[in-house]
Amino acid sequence: MTIRLDCREARRLLSRAQDEPLSMTAGAKLRLHLFVCATCRKTGEQLRFLRNAMAAMKVVQRDDDRAPPEQRH
Repeated sequence: MTIRLDCREARRLLSRAQDEPLSMTAGAKLRLHLFVCATCRKTGEQLRFLRNAMAAMKVVQRDDDRAPPEQRH
């Protein structure tokens, strides 16, 4: 078993972690990689930002759907 991840595997785990919990082992490996890799940390921040932005867009869209037609964007 290898402890270190390469950036490609770390990005895959970052993406997967957005949708489901990682195993304890995978999570530990990812945290260790993120501790030493600024590029992958930035990628994780970008993924979180995009996920939050998409969630906010859904809220705005739902609110807009409830507005009278003349107030919709």
